[in-house]
Formats: sequence, structure tokens, C-alpha cells
Amino acid sequence: MTGLRTRFEELAGADGPPTRLSADGVYRKAWRRHRRRRAVATAVVVAVAAGLALVTLRTGPDAAPPPPTQVRTGPVLSATATDAQHLYAGVRGCDGCPAKLLGSDDGGRTWTVRQEDFGDGQVEAPAPGVLMRTTNTPGDETGETGPKLIWHNHVSLDGGRTWRELVLADEEVSTVPPQGWLQCAPVRRAEDRCRLLAVDPVAGRMAPLASQPDLSVYAVSERPASPGMWVSGYMFSPDRRPVVAFTPDRGRTWRVHVFDQPGAELAVASSADGRTGYAVLSTNTDPDATPPARLVVEVQQTTDGGATWRPVDPGHTLPIGEGYYTSGDTYVAADGSHVVLIRDDRAPRWYVSSDQGRHYRNERPDGLPERITVTGLHVQVQSAVPGVYLAFDGDAVYRSEDGRRWTRIPVPHE
Repeated sequence: MTGLRTRFEELAGADGPPTRLSADGVYRKAWRRHRRRRAVATAVVVAVAAGLALVTLRTGPDAAPPPPTQVRTGPVLSATATDAQHLYAGVRGCDGCPAKLLGSDDGGRTWTVRQEDFGDGQVEAPAPGVLMRTTNTPGDETGETGPKLIWHNHVSLDGGRTWRELVLADEEVSTVPPQGWLQCAPVRRAEDRCRLLAVDPVAGRMAPLASQPDLSVYAVSERPASPGMWVSGYMFSPDRRPVVAFTPDRGRTWRVHVFDQPGAELAVASSADGRTGYAVLSTNTDPDATPPARLVVEVQQTTDGGATWRPVDPGHTLPIGEGYYTSGDTYVAADGSHVVLIRDDRAPRWYVSSDQGRHYRNERPDGLPERITVTGLHVQVQSAVPGVYLAFDGDAVYRSEDGRRWTRIPVPHE
């Protein structure tokens, strides 16, 4: 993969940028969008209605767990956390076997099988105490590659032991419920705009949000909802200007900002307080070139919850023209540091700014391996619940309380 254009063509099977994906691709991506959101510096997480107890988070680096019990033979396919102690992993049981869902209630010291047959093995935690997975069935409509798939979202409030399907309601709601999150409704055509849904996992329903930001939504930022929710996308215009929108009141009102970089790719990360955020904008100067021409990279920062933005990194210490960027490759650590991963097939590189984006230094977060797993459009580093950052590779889960210091937690292997 040599650039953003190549990456999205491989993932979506399309000839253009994300807003020009095939109808099948957009439909599939909208339902499988992962809702992991930015961590906040908080010590305690409230329990969800299903009674899943959340624990008081510790400070300082994690202690390494003892060797786990052996329960898998294949690689880790996905991993997530609903709090610091409750970890989950989709794993391949064996060649030709269905994937399994594993869970740990003690921070990865011991693991048990929660589901023996777990489909494609993909699991996520869109909110504290909640797990989500997707399944599909063939629909009545037919596309270029066969019947269009209908995606079904299922949630679990008991650690993956039981699941219920989310029902799509017609009646609009004014805000996202306290234990819920935002996601895109499914679309039937590539030119359709995403309509934001407010998800209520306790009631088991999704409903259209009454107030929709004025942009073509490409991604909902995967951060905790408590400090506010971010979405990014593009204006409805031929020059495809990138846009970011922020809601401080769970979807009731929106602040929308249009960047003056036509055709740029946008990666957004919010901070723990919901006010400071960063946008990494990258533009391929000649997307038809082979190999692609140099990327022009600009970092912008907001300190007022997205109302105004200004360029930072005046010395371009975040490299220009190297690798590529997507929305999952940037996050804000608990201490306010902005962390960016530059994807490069030869050797991915991490850059960190601890001075509000004025300078970036080449520094991999302590305890993370050189390469962590990314499948499809999954984020590299998750922070779906307050106080927990998560990443994984084929053999282990990596957990951090602050996004800077990481602990490797092996997933059982036979």
C-alpha cells in the first residue's frame, strides 16, 4: 500500500476516494463502523444497566499478568475492553474452525470461552460495559457481486455470554442516551448521505438523531461520549472539502468547521476534556502517479471544542510525504500528548507531540510492539471507554491507562 487512494481502493473495491465507494462497500462499512472513542482521564467508570460491575482504575503502569490458560490455536482476530479489567478477544480456534470469543474478568490473568461459534471473530466495545458484533443475511436486492447483504448489530451486556439484536426505530430522538453512542444508518446507494443514529443498548434499539450536522459523514470519532462526540466527513461540493463537527450535548446541537483544503484526507482526535482536538490533513499532490506523489501534511488544533481551528507544527516535524494517515492513526493521550502513527509497509513510525502540536518527535509508546494489528478500517489504538487504551497483535492484547505506557497481555494459545 503506497497511499490513501491505494488503501481505500483495496478495502472498498472502488476507483475513487471514500465518498465514491461502491454501494455495497458503503453499505457494508456503515454497519461495520467501529465505535471505539477517545479515552478521558477519569478514575472511575459507572456500571451499565445490565449490572456489569466496572472497577476503580489504578494509576501508574499496569502489572504484567501471569501466563494464561491455553484456549486457542490461531491468531487474535480482534480485541476490545469494556473497562480496565474486562477484556475480550475474537480468536481463530483452528484451521477451518469457527472463530471463538474469549473473555477475561481479571485484566487478562485468566480467560474463558464466551462463544464457541463467533462468526468472523470481530468484537468491539462502543461504550463502557457494552460489547457489539455484526452478522449478515442476504437481502432481496442484487448488486454487481450478488445479493446485497443486510447487516445486523447485536449487543451484549453480560460480557459476551448472551446477545440481542438492535432494532431500528422510525421515530427520531433528540439526544444519544447516557449509555449509548452514535453510528451511521445503512445506506443503499453510494451517493446517499449517512444519517446518524442514536443507539440505546439497554432498550436494544437505534433511532435517527433529530439534529444532523450539515456534512457528508465519513466517520464517527471513536471516543468516549462524556466529553462530547466528534464526526468527520466532507462538504456536499465538487471540491470535497473536509469537515469536522462536534456536539457537546450528545447530539442536540452541533459545531461544524470546514477546512480550506479541497480533497484532503482528514484524521480527527479529540482530547479528554472535549475542547482540545487535532486534525491531521493529508493531500496527495498527484493521486494518479505511480508511485503516488508526495503527501502534503498539515496539523490543525482546536482548543474551543471545534469552533475555531489553527495550524500547528510550523516546522513540519511531522514528516511530509512519508506513509499515509487514516482516522484510526491519531489519538490524544491522558496527559494531552498528541500521538500519530505514520503507516508505512516497511516500518510504521510513531510521532508524539507533548507541547500542543508545536513539535513532533519520533517515539514509539513504551511497551507497544513495532507492528500492531489493523484489519479493514479498524483503528490501530482503541480508546472506547474512559481510562483504557487498547491495541493488539496476533498473540496478545496491549493495554494502557494513559496511552503512553503499555502492558502486554498474552491471549491463551495452545
